Amino acid sequence: MEIDLRGKVAFITGGTKGIGGAITEVLAECGADVAFIARNFDDLKDMEVRINSRSGGRAFAIQGDVSDASCLRNAVE
Repeated sequence: MEIDLRGKVAFITGGTKGIGGAITEVLAECGADVAFIARNFDDLKDMEVRINSRSGGRAFAIQGDVSDASCLRNAVE
């Protein structure tokens, strides 16, 4: 199944590993611009580089902890 998400933006929490990482990659592959938040800086940068190195990929990594409400609010803003 092919889904065209060009022009859409996704915000993914826990976006570097496990289900969150898979969701980040799939949404980017479908053309969405992806912003994703996680705690580990190295994992964030690796995912960001991986997505941005693909043709048309646009990723924005945000380091933070979603259990901190103010951190999450700032990330969304």
